[in-house]
Amino acid sequence: MWHMVEDLIVLQAENSVRPAGQPRRSSWKRPPHGRTKVNTDAAFQASSAIGAFGAIIRDADGNLIADSAKRYFHIADPLTGECLAARDGLKLAAQQSLDRVILECDNLSLFNMMRESTGGRSAVYGLWQEIQELCNAFISIEFSFVHREGNGAAHVCASLPSLLEPELVWLDRFSLHLLEGLSPIVILL
Repeated sequence: MWHMVEDLIVLQAENSVRPAGQPRRSSWKRPPHGRTKVNTDAAFQASSAIGAFGAIIRDADGNLIADSAKRYFHIADPLTGECLAARDGLKLAAQQSLDRVILECDNLSLFNMMRESTGGRSAVYGLWQEIQELCNAFISIEFSFVHREGNGAAHVCASLPSLLEPELVWLDRFSLHLLEGLSPIVILL
């Protein structure tokens, strides 16, 4: 049932973001057998320098292992927020004792930095270094890029932290917060 609920959450998020008539570029794909996928996304508001991250970890069968969201203050730019999201997503994966991980994001700059190991020449070098050190905790780590449409669940998750609930973590289940935005008909399914 949770697979169906997640699909509905992501569909609703995608439909609210994508203009009518524009084709879907990509969707979330399951990782290969024996691997776990960590999808991360960040939200950023330049006027207040406040950001948030969302991370969703799923196995090769699409089962939810964990999801998390956290609010950040004093974020310099969107890339900083995406780096924080990647770092915290990998921390969540390490806390779950996962060892073969695919980190998937929808930020091409971050993806290129991780894949090409070019963070040393970046303004986010400190965060890049933390991510590189976290990668050592895994037997296998891969980096993957997906368009925003394929990262909908992490995107929705990044919208959940608030002043009252700045840090949220769920294990083996979806947050009821993710369900709040669904119509009553959908919830009955």
